[in-house]
Amino acid sequence: MVNINPSIAIKLDNKTSVAMGIMYYDVDSLVFNSQGININGSGDGYGWNLAMLHSTKNWDFGLSYKSTVKANLSGSFTSSSGPFPAVSSVEFPDMLQLGLLYRINDRFNMEFDIEHTGWSVFDQIVIEYAYSSVTTSTNNWQDSLTYRLGATYALSDNTRLRFGYSKDDTPQPEATFSARLPDNDRQLFSIGIGHDFSGWTLDAAYMRVVVDDRTINSSIVYPSAGTDPNGSSAYNGTYESDINLLGLGISTTF
Repeated sequence: MVNINPSIAIKLDNKTSVAMGIMYYDVDSLVFNSQGININGSGDGYGWNLAMLHSTKNWDFGLSYKSTVKANLSGSFTSSSGPFPAVSSVEFPDMLQLGLLYRINDRFNMEFDIEHTGWSVFDQIVIEYAYSSVTTSTNNWQDSLTYRLGATYALSDNTRLRFGYSKDDTPQPEATFSARLPDNDRQLFSIGIGHDFSGWTLDAAYMRVVVDDRTINSSIVYPSAGTDPNGSSAYNGTYESDINLLGLGISTTF
């Protein structure tokens, strides 16, 4: 998926600025496979975003909002009966984020963010294909909250050390758990360093993602024809995830 987000920022005064933009999502080759079927589609959609930043001597306050984006998809539905043209749509959630930064001294900053993600729009996916046939995947995801705490310490005028912690609640209820997207509550721990040199900035970071194990023993039986076995007993079991991320970036301004 490609997200293009041109934005414009306006400085209202020495302390406050606002920004707004248009979001374009290009969804390519979204795969939706299940028991005996293969669904592949592409499409696009539009949304918008707003943001505000207010700064004082020791505090920064930020607020941002990204709207939902509905992407209309077209592609193919393949089963034992053969391939058929198919259409569907996927709605991406809106996001509301509040952030606070406190400058403890000239070298040390701390930041706290809270983010609300409207995953409840991901209630079901309906695929329409040949002869008005319909396949429905019921998800019934719930809105979720993410909490983040970060710190930046300046080792020198050119070098900064960063630390971060995040707690992310899963939006996926057990009743509609799917092995297609096996999610659970997670904690994220990160450390990074940035260094400025000759008009460039080099950044390196490591993140450890600790995902709670999830045991599913109560998946429902296979649903009736025309529905996707999203929560069938075939998905009972224990799901484990182990994630380590490394990042390296270089940037310049002109």
